[in-house]
Amino acid sequence: MKSMRDARAVATAHGGAITTKMAAENGISRQQLYWLSHTADVLVNIGKGAYILRDSGSGFADVAARVYLMAERFGAVAVASHETALAIHEVSDAMPPVAYITADRAPFRWQHPMAGVRLIFAPLPESDRLAHLGIPVTTIPRTIVDTVDTNIDLAVQAAREVVAERRSLTLSRLARQIVQQFPERSEQDRVAHSLRLRGLITEVGRQR
Repeated sequence: MKSMRDARAVATAHGGAITTKMAAENGISRQQLYWLSHTADVLVNIGKGAYILRDSGSGFADVAARVYLMAERFGAVAVASHETALAIHEVSDAMPPVAYITADRAPFRWQHPMAGVRLIFAPLPESDRLAHLGIPVTTIPRTIVDTVDTNIDLAVQAAREVVAERRSLTLSRLARQIVQQFPERSEQDRVAHSLRLRGLITEVGRQR
């Protein structure tokens, strides 16, 4: 059936996820989505307006659905970020208990839109985001910088692993980005002290 092929194609291109808006843009009606999820058993409805392929084979299809849904609802740029992005980039093996999603702006009237999501509002320049596995996500450097705010030990571990594998990235560059994201000097000093206690600042000093 054409609607089944079309739904699979759209979802596959978007990390295993399809929203009702995506479906409509590709000629798939709400009735067809209902049939695909309740009768054909091709899709799983994970929330209002969000579906994932039952056999997507991706462990991140539900994250993809939430990211695309947030972007549609807010009319904003939205990406998987923080600890969720570390997992998508395969820098961390553990998925956090909630999906971290960053949007570049909040709507005028907003209530928390979906259970299982920790939503952050912050600027998202193009240089800080990309699509990986069909999912909008922060770049690895931006992800590590952001994760300092939620799990500094995981961020430091990720920084070491990434730098060990990628010659184009240095601990000194990451450390500067981490410290400089905080506008107040007192916060910069606090974060620098935390990094120093974990050995990262010392390592940075040796690499300069």
